[in-house]
Amino acid sequence: MLFLVPLLVLLCCLPASTRAAQPSAALPEPTDSCEVSPGTTQEGLCKNLALTPDFTVVVFTSDGSRRTSGALETGDRAVIRDAGGMMLGCILVTVQGQPAPSSEVSPGSSSGVSAPASSSEAPPESSEPSSPPSSSPKAAENPVFTESADTADIPRLFASEAAHAAVFGPDGLRRESGLVCTGDRIILQDESGAVLRTLNVTVLGDLTRCGKPTEDGCSLLYEYLTGHASLPADVSAAADMNRDGRVDTADLLKMKVLLLQNPSISGG
Repeated sequence: MLFLVPLLVLLCCLPASTRAAQPSAALPEPTDSCEVSPGTTQEGLCKNLALTPDFTVVVFTSDGSRRTSGALETGDRAVIRDAGGMMLGCILVTVQGQPAPSSEVSPGSSSGVSAPASSSEAPPESSEPSSPPSSSPKAAENPVFTESADTADIPRLFASEAAHAAVFGPDGLRRESGLVCTGDRIILQDESGAVLRTLNVTVLGDLTRCGKPTEDGCSLLYEYLTGHASLPADVSAAADMNRDGRVDTADLLKMKVLLLQNPSISGG
């Protein structure tokens, strides 16, 4: 009996100590970062991200404890889950003008395949076509631009591969200026005009074929996820923001975070 009493006391203490250590140990690594203005609360963060009631947000401080009220601080992590409880992402919060904790870990780099490598070599004098060549390309590839690209930069980007590079829209007309858009084709030709390759373009987040992520694109993706809209194959590829091979609410969240971080992208 004397032996059982200390044992029972020990067993009662173990769960409490385990629970105390759990928040810090279970704190996920951030997948995205987000800068907010001073005084922003958890509710304000949800509003900035335009999250629907289907999402739940739990904020943890840098030491792993849960923040239940008050303004967010630099180093906080907002864990966002869908209606089924699946974690969609962990956002590392930075408050404007507030230094980060020295032990804070930066989020990983964004997923996705980079645009074709640039070259400093200047493009040759133009004898580029005004309409798509009739020759069949030797190969077809699908470059994924992780950021918006200007049509004028395309010859430079492909200067190491082809003498001429031109962008054509889905309507078959040459795109003389502006951003390269999801659904565009890039025709690469050699000096003689023979087609080397035809590249079918995907721009991550560009669901409206304007060359960049937009709030309208977020709305379209939400309609798709709720079963009220469909996406063409090329637009579906652009919606796969985290490049995991499927389009889901995690991609919607990533697009919302991107627009929040860079309001100028969508003209905001």
